[in-house]
Amino acid sequence: MQGNPRAVEEVVHNTTERGAIHMAESITVMTTGGTIATPRDYRQRRLSAKDLAEALNSSDQRITDAHVAWKDFASRPSNAITCDDVLSLLDRMEKEIAEGAKAVVITHGTDFMEETAYLLSLFWEYDQPVILTGAMRSAGSISADGPRNLEAALRTAESPRAQGRGPLLVFHDKIYATGEISKVHSWDTDAFAAELGPLGTINQWNELHFQRETIKRKTLPRPTSLTEPVALITASMDTSEAMVDALVSGGYRGLVIQGGGRGSLPPRMMEAAKYAADNGVHIVIASRCAFGGTSPGSLSPGIIRAGNLNGVKARLLLLVAISLHGYDRDKIRETFDAH
Repeated sequence: MQGNPRAVEEVVHNTTERGAIHMAESITVMTTGGTIATPRDYRQRRLSAKDLAEALNSSDQRITDAHVAWKDFASRPSNAITCDDVLSLLDRMEKEIAEGAKAVVITHGTDFMEETAYLLSLFWEYDQPVILTGAMRSAGSISADGPRNLEAALRTAESPRAQGRGPLLVFHDKIYATGEISKVHSWDTDAFAAELGPLGTINQWNELHFQRETIKRKTLPRPTSLTEPVALITASMDTSEAMVDALVSGGYRGLVIQGGGRGSLPPRMMEAAKYAADNGVHIVIASRCAFGGTSPGSLSPGIIRAGNLNGVKARLLLLVAISLHGYDRDKIRETFDAH
């Protein structure tokens, strides 16, 4: 996917499974790489979309009655996925929908899945389901979780109850809104969580149960590129102003600082943040806590609070807001207030 991802060779493998209740006319599965496509011997080549299709369809168990098109978008770990790659992925997803797909399933590495998931939640404006999934255990390993996660993703994609909910993450038999999830464990197969919990679950009989509705947020216009210099740093005990000063001197136009608790910073670091904000740098304060967010109100006229967004999501939203609004601080604050 380096350069133009459209140049990546597409491998299309169409299957129609027998006997399932027909709920969707067609589903496109697009692969980006990650552990779900990594053999047990990582020195071997990563699995293609065709490989994933053959592995999933090798069992006698019925997966879906939908017509499934398996396509390669990329083959790389998630730490090598860029923001602009996600914009290109969105273009490809829109093309699939325009050509008749009723849902799109994306396989993705888990380490940086949270970022791709959040960007999808900001930009996907269609009712057709988009399902993100992956794996914590490599393909071919004992108790590999990829096949089950992919099966559950396909089941969700073909369900009419997934329509209009925005992009979803299906993982470990749980269904999450992509704008809400965080990776909370580095190796457990139940690796993701959301403060409000999952939207629903999938049981052993592949029945979907939704417990709550998706919190709807207005989608944003899609920038042509997301390459503005925006940094994310974390405050800790006795952190000085040096890191803030160094990043500002290095040309960063935006800075997200994860503070303690509801967003507190050590005094010298806070003074540096206020000075940077007064001199035209966009400063956003988030909480380094997993859940709860920052306290309401203004720290300083030039500093924005991230609300319930953690630092990773706040950085992406600031990156998008700067790309759309430049240095219009009121517009950027409005963007954060709305998300």
